[in-house]
Amino acid sequence: ILHEKYVYIILHQARVILKTLPNVNHINLSNLHRIFIIGDLHGQLPDLLHIFNVVD
Repeated sequence: ILHEKYVYIILHQARVILKTLPNVNHINLSNLHRIFIIGDLHGQLPDLLHIFNVVD
């Protein structure tokens, strides 16, 4: 079991790294296909609809 000090350090470093990454990543599979990986929307349907409009 990790001491809470080390858990805090790990979580803090993860947060620093993750905050620099985008929520939407574009990965080209080929000229004919694309896939979009989207982070957790926390159940926000308007955000999902916005993403569908942006990537269309």
